[in-house]
Amino acid sequence: MNNLSPETRSRFTNDIAFVADYLNEGNFEKRRGQEIAHLEALCDLMEALTGDTRFTELATYFLENKQKGENA
Repeated sequence: MNNLSPETRSRFTNDIAFVADYLNEGNFEKRRGQEIAHLEALCDLMEALTGDTRFTELATYFLENKQKGENA
């Protein structure tokens, strides 16, 4: 998935689009307006792929704020 063209990646509309963009560009900037449907699962996958724990740490932060009724 790390050699997909931008045109191919633009066809993804679900959470896997974040993975594809990250593997190709190193960020999620093009998905800024797209909602993540399965936050915990996506962050667990990203941590497994990259070894970076910031994904799951951020997921925990967002989920805690959501439970408190706050916008992160």
